Amino acid sequence: MPRKTAARRRPADAAPPSKPWSAQDVRTLRQLAGKEPRARIARALRRSPAAVTFKAFKLRVSLRVRDGARRGAAAARGKVAGKARVVGKAAVTPNAGRQPGRKAGSKPGRKPSGKPGRKSGSQAR
Repeated sequence: MPRKTAARRRPADAAPPSKPWSAQDVRTLRQLAGKEPRARIARALRRSPAAVTFKAFKLRVSLRVRDGARRGAAAARGKVAGKARVVGKAAVTPNAGRQPGRKAGSKPGRKPSGKPGRKSGSQAR
């Protein structure tokens, strides 16, 4: 005897189905991409940041905010990369107090390459 199956329902805690992207939504996404942060684009489109990221990926549009795109707003907050800003009476640069040629947080010296006394790679044979 065949089994009866109930109609499948969406669980109560599941997200509602997404609304389709209109041509105006895509146009707005393309205009704001690279100029505004992902969260601000999502707010303008009334969508989640994940939905904006996925649609940009499908459209092959980069959401990376480039350095010169919002320079006016960033400069007003004192957050322009590579520029000195005045704090009190002295100018502070982003790399102040760092040794040249070293990444922040890196330790001097070499990391050991494998176990001591053992040859690695093509020298092992």
